[in-house]
Amino acid sequence: MTLRPWAQTRTAHPPGIAPLDESQWLQSDATYAAQMALRDELAETRPGAVIGCLPEGAAAADELRALVIAHITEHHGARRGAGAIERRDGVRAPLSDAPMADVCRLVAEDLLILHRPAGAAEHVLVAGALCFPSNWMLTEKIGKALMRIHLPVAEYDDRLGARVQRLHDGVAAGRPLIRANWNFVSTPELHTPTPEAEKAVRRRTRAAPGDWRDGWIRVERQTLLRLPRTGAVVFGIQTMIAPLTGCTDEDWRDFHRAFAEMPEDQRIHKAGPHIRAEAARRVAAWQRAGLKVGFTNGCFDLIHPGHIALLTFARAHCDRLV
Repeated sequence: MTLRPWAQTRTAHPPGIAPLDESQWLQSDATYAAQMALRDELAETRPGAVIGCLPEGAAAADELRALVIAHITEHHGARRGAGAIERRDGVRAPLSDAPMADVCRLVAEDLLILHRPAGAAEHVLVAGALCFPSNWMLTEKIGKALMRIHLPVAEYDDRLGARVQRLHDGVAAGRPLIRANWNFVSTPELHTPTPEAEKAVRRRTRAAPGDWRDGWIRVERQTLLRLPRTGAVVFGIQTMIAPLTGCTDEDWRDFHRAFAEMPEDQRIHKAGPHIRAEAARRVAAWQRAGLKVGFTNGCFDLIHPGHIALLTFARAHCDRLV
């Protein structure tokens, strides 16, 4: 797992926003080929579930497709041919008259287009390519405004909704933003669409006990980008999943700290009691063993040699570094 948002307080909790170099907008890692194969399958077998575009989103969808093609040809080894794009995995993706269908088969990120109509209080979801939803469905959310989209997430209240709307209003063309979301899940499946009614039931039963060894951690690298011509906002989601059995002692320490900083309802939403108990057990074991725990802090958005020297020095003076 290359992205560990739980490791720092600033990124462990929402909103955790940071500026992003535009060249890093889309990613292409070791999971790219496998994720693209699944996207191809879903686009072929379930297009109505994973691809959508309202009439008011058509112009922005055209603009997004052009921007995606320009980005992946410049930064990710894609090649443009006659009526098609050859992706970095060697697959030839034909271009069509459906921009969001093309976007779906060009990048591993889910991309959603939000537009704020004149006089409206919120941005509205007008188009999307969503193959890897974390327990929600494009068909239920398209055409809805931001507050309505986030139902039934209890912690997404009016205050948080207003902050998210200001964020969408403030993102500038050429200056994308990045944040991360993380949760513990019971399956490594990427495609987990869930109706709203079922999601509400799952939230009530999430506190059920279980074995943490059966769990997985799901991280979403989320980006916001303003389309310069139409002014719409593109919300990007790159999904990564790893087994909890692969987490290090440092990961469990950071889980424990992050849980301690959360309100109780957020802790329950984030992880069941078996995972929280395992994090607490490991930290207590360190304390009983008399391990020396050190603390340092800083802003590490752009790592430079000074950061590395600081962290190396701090780690040399303790058994566990927070």
